[in-house]
Amino acid sequence: MASMTPVDATFIIGGIAALIAIWGVISQRQIARRRATLDYIATSKSNRELIAARREFVNIAKKGGLDLLAAEDKEQTKEAQIIAEVLNQYELIAVGIQFGILDYSLFRRFSRTVTIRFWNHGHPYIVSLRKRVNNDMIYHEFEEMVKWFKGEKTPKRHWWWGKFF
Repeated sequence: MASMTPVDATFIIGGIAALIAIWGVISQRQIARRRATLDYIATSKSNRELIAARREFVNIAKKGGLDLLAAEDKEQTKEAQIIAEVLNQYELIAVGIQFGILDYSLFRRFSRTVTIRFWNHGHPYIVSLRKRVNNDMIYHEFEEMVKWFKGEKTPKRHWWWGKFF
């Protein structure tokens, strides 16, 4: 049996050190993503303006006619601005998850039902807006996130590179 040379030992130790370093980077990135998600949730739950916008969004949706507010002549109304503010928040969350900034599992556990409910409320507005501007990509990321939450799709993430960039 051949004995290990100092070069072999150095190579093995270096390889182990590299694996530990990579594991450290990945685990720190995961912790940072979870921390960012918790921070976002805490901020959104304490932001009085966003809370008021969400409340008003639900009230507008329950009255009906949300699709009518997507008309071009309604774009600058207070109601249309509130709807856009709330929907944009969910679009931002979906993009954050896709880019690995926010943690999918944590956000899903915390906000699955509410996210789906807001999608259901906003859906008539989104469909009408998409049709008016002839652009099916409006609030597309939000729609995809709802599909993830319903189990219809899995989140699209660049798993390997998403850990580092």
